Amino acid sequence: MAADSSEEVLRKYVEGIFDRKGLLMHEEVCRFGEIIKSSRARLKFARELDRRRNICLVDENTYHKLLHSVALAFFESVKDENFTAGSILMNMTFTYHYIPKGRRVHDINYSTSGSSRERLRSLMRKLKQNMLCCNDISYINDYNAKKQVDTDSASSQTVVYLYESLNNHVVWKTMGFWEEILLDSVHHERRQRCTLRPWRDLGNVERDEFNAALCNITFGQLTSYLNNMKLLNLSKTARINFLQKQCVIGGIVEGTEMHSTLYNLVTN
Repeated sequence: MAADSSEEVLRKYVEGIFDRKGLLMHEEVCRFGEIIKSSRARLKFARELDRRRNICLVDENTYHKLLHSVALAFFESVKDENFTAGSILMNMTFTYHYIPKGRRVHDINYSTSGSSRERLRSLMRKLKQNMLCCNDISYINDYNAKKQVDTDSASSQTVVYLYESLNNHVVWKTMGFWEEILLDSVHHERRQRCTLRPWRDLGNVERDEFNAALCNITFGQLTSYLNNMKLLNLSKTARINFLQKQCVIGGIVEGTEMHSTLYNLVTN
């Protein structure tokens, strides 16, 4: 399929995700599954989601369409060992959310319309089957990790984010994912905040300033990612190993305030 054609299919597919009343047809899901095998397509898909993040609170139907699609994109990333879109997709899992009405997926009160009821049941079967064929992926996890937010009323509502239904996804257990997205984010911040000049053209003072800036950038990004790793239930051992390796790469020396702060973040 030509690149332009694939991008148009992705664009329409994302429109279908955010169609509150619409369901994704079997053919659309299958076509998306083929296209998303490309790292370029995954990046395009991630950017389309990011472009629509102003509507981060979605309805239940949209939530589950997002859940299936993002899970599949992550799974293909792991198979491909290419996490170009990883950082954006992870941010989307901490962005999109919905407020359930005291029901789980299998408790949905289907429409009284026979055809609508069958379409929705068919979609739910397809979503669950798609996840059953992916090793180490728990598609729907009973929402045992929930955020409580205050409302204007005396009661509170339970907000469910995408990451909470994806916290057993194999991508989070893949250290290559974390290493690549951290490196990408550090490089991005460095381009934004540092003057990029050849190392040989820098004086000693400028080199010291550059190294200090790089430490600060690495510290900031590590803080964010370590928090995410904890929310995604990565073990303390995995987080400590990741921290130690990235501190060496980023020049954060053991015994410094930065290192102590990061270590306390992991261990406490």
